[in-house]
Amino acid sequence: MTFHVWEALRPVKRPGGLVVAGQARTIATSGAHSLIIDNTGHVWSCGGLIDYPGLLGRVVSPGSEYGVNLGRIEELDNVVAVAAAWGDDDPLGLGVLSLFLKSDGTVYVCGCSDVGQTGIAGAEIYPSILLGQIPGLSDIVAIATSGMHSLFLKSDGTVLACGYNRNGQCGGASNYGPNLVVTPQPIDFPWDVSGSDLKEVKIAAISAGNKHSLFLGTNGKTYSCGINEYGQLAKPAASNWGSFNSYPGPTYLSPAYENYVGSSGLTKALSADIFNSLFLMEDGTAWAAGDNAYGQCGLVDTNLFSEVSLVSELSGVQAVESGSGASFFILSDGSVSSAGDHYDNQLGHNGANFSLAEVPGKVVEVSSNNYVTLFRTEDGKVWSCGQNGQGQLGRAAANGSLPGEVVLA
Repeated sequence: MTFHVWEALRPVKRPGGLVVAGQARTIATSGAHSLIIDNTGHVWSCGGLIDYPGLLGRVVSPGSEYGVNLGRIEELDNVVAVAAAWGDDDPLGLGVLSLFLKSDGTVYVCGCSDVGQTGIAGAEIYPSILLGQIPGLSDIVAIATSGMHSLFLKSDGTVLACGYNRNGQCGGASNYGPNLVVTPQPIDFPWDVSGSDLKEVKIAAISAGNKHSLFLGTNGKTYSCGINEYGQLAKPAASNWGSFNSYPGPTYLSPAYENYVGSSGLTKALSADIFNSLFLMEDGTAWAAGDNAYGQCGLVDTNLFSEVSLVSELSGVQAVESGSGASFFILSDGSVSSAGDHYDNQLGHNGANFSLAEVPGKVVEVSSNNYVTLFRTEDGKVWSCGQNGQGQLGRAAANGSLPGEVVLA
């Protein structure tokens, strides 16, 4: 579910250079709404839910919060990254959130606020908030959210978290009642022991699933915390599906993970979904952990869930994206192979698992969530497919549409 850093130590993109009207720099979708950063550092938003009027980060006409056309957020500039998510946790219900990272390392937020996911103290008493800056955050280089909890990576390799924490997905103790972290708190990682050396772990990439979190260290090791009922933490899952098997603090994915994927080199990138996790290795292989109900882990038997398994159909993978029962793999030629739930053609094709998405040009980024997928190609164009009941595709299209171009204008 993501809301993602695509590769370890990815440099933050700063607005500047050649500015070409209508080109996109990065993308994010929650499934209910979508965010696109253009080449000037401004953000365009579309979609929305009527219960969360602040979700799009801009003023819309009263009563029109549901199904808003693509428009620019005038209050923000110099934005270098966005994150959007639509989380769900029974009995709390939905959590829909937008995060915006600016070039100066500050973070802005809007949307659902009732479990502390905005990081603004006092906002938890309201169902949602309008666009505002998160106090106390600086030197942030990456952001991620599940809609129910949020993660912030600082330039020094430390991580802060806030939001719903019933399953330990915030990586530490709650600071408001039994299950909430209402202001960003630092996550403590286990020390890295290499021979006789003891080193402090620094984090290079983060990803937030619905009830779990993944972290990639600068040492190439992967850490996880949160719920593990389907094995999505790449640790042994509970003996029966749906039971609570949570890890409240980040732990290194050993020994099973290392035994399986160690021959593939260090982990290069990762992505967390509702019940799944994807891992990209240095040798271009992809590995999956968690629920395989739609074949999204690459296993033939959809009744199985996996602690961690090789996606054997693919090689030469450059980037991974996990989104609500679907998996996406950008290959070395810029094509995208996808598998999993295709209820609304959100895989970008209507063929068998691991067919190629029908996107013209070389794809450099994918964002997928809740039956909606966005693709960004190297020429700065954005293509969208899937469900469009709220206008979240950013274009006039019926539900279940295959990829079509989104025009920033």
